[in-house]
Amino acid sequence: MEAPLGHTPVLVREVLHHLRVDRDQVVVDLTIGLAGHASLFTEFLGADGLLIGLDVDPNNLVLAQKKLENAPCRVRLYQANFTELGDVLQSAGVTSVDVLFADLGISSTQVDNGARGFSFLQDGPLDMRMDPRLTATAADLVNRLSDRELGDLLFFNAQ
Repeated sequence: MEAPLGHTPVLVREVLHHLRVDRDQVVVDLTIGLAGHASLFTEFLGADGLLIGLDVDPNNLVLAQKKLENAPCRVRLYQANFTELGDVLQSAGVTSVDVLFADLGISSTQVDNGARGFSFLQDGPLDMRMDPRLTATAADLVNRLSDRELGDLLFFNAQ
């Protein structure tokens, strides 16, 4: 199954086998992206199932919403980092989750857009924010931090 922009979810068979999504469950996709995996989950949930999707990138949420507009289950999408899951669940009135899924990494929508600052192929500003709610760009950090602070930032956040 293919999502917008040619995105094809990977390890689909393995993900579906190990997660065992079933009718009437609550499934949370912590990094919904282009809804490649999420759209597969909805096929198993039924009308009373609930898919909650989080993504920090509002552009991805627009694409995910479009992909899931005819889903055979209830769908709620939130612009949120997966670290905000507790707040999202509280906002949704959900007290327990059956399946929790995270496909960690960068999205092609970010790499392919030179304006986002992640592209290897296109010139653009040194932004590199997945979440536009953050105020500091990569350019801000490079120009504000000392060599040591920048090294520590890269070293300690890469672990």
